[in-house]
Amino acid sequence: MHKLFKNLLMAAALAAGAAPVLAQKATEIFIPIGQSPGLSGKHTVIGRIQSVNAADRSMTVVDAAGAAVTVRPGPQTLVWLDRSKLNQPNRKGGHSDYRRDMLVEVKYRNNDRLAGVVDWIKVQAAD
Repeated sequence: MHKLFKNLLMAAALAAGAAPVLAQKATEIFIPIGQSPGLSGKHTVIGRIQSVNAADRSMTVVDAAGAAVTVRPGPQTLVWLDRSKLNQPNRKGGHSDYRRDMLVEVKYRNNDRLAGVVDWIKVQAAD
């Protein structure tokens, strides 16, 4: 009985820790670029699109420090248009929404830039 109780407590603790992460993933579309709690600037790349390669659906992003990063979204990568500056609701986007000089925020899976797997990209809509 003691072991069962211990396992139930462990499962409850794990589930409670996962709830905020799942909640943030579900609401991330509504959060403007640079304002994701605990992520923006720490675990994301925020910068301007320097170039877009339509052939391989990649883009080069230059961050505030001047470092260039090649971003290669995969089939599971979520793309959102941040339309908060236009006083409009954000919406889903896609590769066709990338334009040179647009502000973007890129979040890598497990916060691992070296692995290169992109969880989501936010693109600031200009109009």
